[in-house]
Order: sequence, then structure tokens, then C-alpha cells
Amino acid sequence: MIEAAAGQGVQKVIYLSTDKAANPSNTYGMTKAVAEKLILHANEYTDTRFVCLRSGNILGSQGSVLPLFQQQLKEGLPLSITDARMTRFFLTVNKAVKLLLTAAEQMEGGEIFVAKSPACQITDLAEVLVEHAGNPAAGIRYIGIRPGERLHEVLISDKDRGYVIDQGDFLVLKQSVTNSDQTEDKLTEGGSSAHAYSSELFTISKTEIESMLSEGGFLE
Repeated sequence: MIEAAAGQGVQKVIYLSTDKAANPSNTYGMTKAVAEKLILHANEYTDTRFVCLRSGNILGSQGSVLPLFQQQLKEGLPLSITDARMTRFFLTVNKAVKLLLTAAEQMEGGEIFVAKSPACQITDLAEVLVEHAGNPAAGIRYIGIRPGERLHEVLISDKDRGYVIDQGDFLVLKQSVTNSDQTEDKLTEGGSSAHAYSSELFTISKTEIESMLSEGGFLE
């Protein structure tokens, strides 16, 4: 894709990455992290501008937990959660598209745009769906954490915090920027600059989860 874009004179390329690329703990995360490195390195030898957009889960996307929960509710099964402490970042499709277009306008080349995202306790997400379905008997079943699975996701790792610039809807990571006055990491409210940008630090309430699901069209 890099060679094809550069060869055809494409002006801008945005690679859609994932929170699993920061401090990867499994093969999927490693492939995403390597892809980010390839994309950013391409700026050094082509005229095409390449950037990454790193985000959490897109609500309702293939393979995410929400379609699984909806199917289990439809079948009258308990919602399966690996661990009660599990948290994840989430974005609605509309917000993800808006951030993508904003990144396309603002990009210079070589950045990782990190979407500021709310995070949910997966148990809270499941409880909102069960309550809204009006079937409290559905319940929740804990099945145990899987190999390579993390309790919390990270959008920016500890080692990258010193290269973060707050740009409103985004945190922008560009490691060629070294001026400490420009790279002071200003994480979203409630976070701490002493830690990675982790889903554990940004969880929202069940009321806010309900609003997010309604906005995404997942609650009738």
C-alpha cells in the first residue's frame, strides 16, 4: 500500500491503527505496531505524506464486544465477559469519521493522531444492555481472561508520553518533536501525566454509556 500510494502520487495516506499497537501484548498488536513504524518511516523517502490514526474500539465494528452481547441477548444467553475488571476505549462511528477527516486536514506527515476516547467498564456496558433489554434474567457470565488479553488498553505508552501534544480532539504523537515546552503531555480531564493513557483512567458512568449507545444507534 505504501509503494502503491507513493508510486501513484497520492498526496496523503492515513493508516487506521488501534490501541493494541501501544505496548503490544499479542501477535495482533505487534503487527499493528510494525505497520505504524512502516507508515511513519515512509515519510522519509516519498513525497506522499503518511500518518497513523490510533483509536479504541469502534462501536459495533466486526469482532467487537457489542455485536456479541447483542447476539447473546437475542438468544437469551448470559453476556460473557472474561474479567469483571476489564475496561476498553470506545468511539461511535460518527465521531470516528469526524476525527478521520480532521486528521486529513491537519496532518503534516509522520504523526500518530490519538483519538481522545471515553472508556467503559465492560461489566457496566453489559449491565446497561441487559437493563435496557428488559430481561434481567439474562445476566452476566465471567469466563476468564484469555491468553494475550489485557485488562486495560493503552493508547499512549509510558515511553511515548514525552512526545505528546494536545490538539483538542486529538493527542498527537510525533517523536521528532523534542522541545519540552511543546511536548508537555496534557491528557484529558481525570487523567495523570505520570501514567500511560490507559482505559483504566478514563471510565465513564453507566448513564454516559447509555448516552453513547443511544448516539451510536444501539438503543432503540
